[in-house]
Amino acid sequence: MHNGLARKNWIMWTAAVLCCLTACVPVTDDADPDARIEIDFNEPEQRRLYDLQDQLAVDSLVLYLDDPDPVMRYLAARAFGSVQYDSAVAPLTRLLLDPIDELRAMAAYALGQQGEARAQAALVQAFDARDTAGVYARANGQILEALGKVADTTLLDQLAGVSTYLPTDTLLALGQARAIYRFATRGTTSSLGTQVMLSRATDASWPTATRTIAAHYLQRANVSLAGYAQMLTQAIDQESDRGVRLALYRALGKTGEPQAVETLRTAFAKTSDALTRAEILRALRDLPYEQVRETLFAGARSRDALVATAAVASLGVAGQPEDASQYWRLAKDSVLTEASTGLYAAALKHMPPYLKDYRRYINLELKTRFGESRNDYERASLLHALAEYPWNYRYLIEQALQPNQSLVVSTAAAEGIDKIVRQPGSVDYFRGSFSAVKAEIATYLEAVMDGNNAGLQAMAASTLAIPAWNFQTAYESLEFLRLAKASLTLPRDTETAYFIEEALAQLSSNYTAAKPTPRFNHPITWDIYRSLQPGLEVVMETPRGQIVIDLFEEAAPGTVVNFVQLVRTGFYNGKRFHRIVPGFVTQGGGPRGDGYGSLDYTLRTETPPLYYDAPGYVGMASAGRHTEGVQFFFTHQATPHLDGRYTIFGRVVEGMEVVEQLRRGDDMRLRLR
Repeated sequence: MHNGLARKNWIMWTAAVLCCLTACVPVTDDADPDARIEIDFNEPEQRRLYDLQDQLAVDSLVLYLDDPDPVMRYLAARAFGSVQYDSAVAPLTRLLLDPIDELRAMAAYALGQQGEARAQAALVQAFDARDTAGVYARANGQILEALGKVADTTLLDQLAGVSTYLPTDTLLALGQARAIYRFATRGTTSSLGTQVMLSRATDASWPTATRTIAAHYLQRANVSLAGYAQMLTQAIDQESDRGVRLALYRALGKTGEPQAVETLRTAFAKTSDALTRAEILRALRDLPYEQVRETLFAGARSRDALVATAAVASLGVAGQPEDASQYWRLAKDSVLTEASTGLYAAALKHMPPYLKDYRRYINLELKTRFGESRNDYERASLLHALAEYPWNYRYLIEQALQPNQSLVVSTAAAEGIDKIVRQPGSVDYFRGSFSAVKAEIATYLEAVMDGNNAGLQAMAASTLAIPAWNFQTAYESLEFLRLAKASLTLPRDTETAYFIEEALAQLSSNYTAAKPTPRFNHPITWDIYRSLQPGLEVVMETPRGQIVIDLFEEAAPGTVVNFVQLVRTGFYNGKRFHRIVPGFVTQGGGPRGDGYGSLDYTLRTETPPLYYDAPGYVGMASAGRHTEGVQFFFTHQATPHLDGRYTIFGRVVEGMEVVEQLRRGDDMRLRLR
């Protein structure tokens, strides 16, 4: 794996990046760089250190960074991959000199996770440029990635300009690609960096991990790919890895070129793979509508929910007024609820103003279906569709405040109101009626805050914080917001508290939002950890089939113990999947079924250097660091923008095709085996 790493042309890196800094760290004669770090949380001292991490006892954790035992140093460094603490930067910097490669790498990762610009010089200095034998390949690769998280913009081109890495330089090339990607997630790109990622993503000789991160850069980064349709098309034709190919399809759509249209339309017609078809449909939304409309219509008629919802979402984004009545007709004929309601939404959104009667009929049909449906998730989708016509705000307010309303439905109504207020140009849309509309919505928002529905309150606070409507002018006092925050049950309602803080900061000229980390409230039950048998799996039964999950108890012991405990008590049985984003994630497990709320405790974020670099990872949803509870998600493909932010605690080992077919409202039953 290390063969040929950092060959003799290391001078380019030294000259371009290190400048006057020392490039090499000396290694003592008795050092053992390849020493393995053995983690065993059945060892009391290792558990004690991890408890300190769980308690965010950072002052005590820092002391372990200088521990004589390399395992304890490693675990302490790993802890700071999950915990941010200013005073950890200096001692972590010292660990960059550790003789053990794995420990150096962990220190570099933790420094990147701190996000502190002052770590840049130490990382650059610790890069062992004379390590031609690859003794410190892991550490050097991790240093490169960490620089992508903390370095200033001037370093991007210097780092991207290192052109001597070969496909055999596995860890260094991957570190370089990850660094360029991390710069992009911070809003920094360059033409040279994009050229490097184009080269990596389109050359099959590079390892899959490197091609994956490079292809996702092309898909997600705010860069122009005009002129590269031919290059991307050839790479797609040669690509054997499904995940890389999916990202390249999305990148191809960004080129805007006629060849992209032809390639994507042909690929859609030839493949039967649902996720591939869905990603192609998402890519088509970036291309001229008249050239892709027939393919989008074909997708919308699909009987596969994954394909149909992706097509409908693209029509919602890229649709045109001249086809609005066609969307309406397709909505009437669709046999899939998700596709039908999405097509109604597209019809309402794009219907020309002069076709008032059509809009009135669509409204009537949606409201009739809403009244007849007994499925909460269908009713929620219908309300989302109605929100595409802003004058439906009164109907949505009525549903949000309806006594004994389902939580799923009332939250969807609140989301619809938020969507109306958030729409660009919404102030001008209501014209002379704006003041009256604003007063009605402001009254509704205050009424929600006086209630006890945390989901509604979170959405109402989100709406209040929308700058364009200047809601502060509608109230004599913001005391109702402060009272609402004081009435919350913490830590259960932490997410709602955060939303209210943001609203107060937006509406008050002298208020700064505070998002305090929840206090330690849920110790790890190590007895449960010790009871876990090797090879333990979670079996999930769903209406679409069975999913089997392998748990990562060493990487995320606190999360795994909590998950196992909930499975054993039957907590998840009957819980629903409330969020499906084709090609991204499927999320569920919450007690309310609408995406809000948790139990009366929170977990700590656990982010050692694991990566969302493939489909099927199981991650924890959160409202911010250290606010995890019970909601989890499955990834549909690589999602590197989640790396280092969301706890990974398992992976699907059987039933990935089931994950891709799950639909909103599907329930689950979990057991251990």
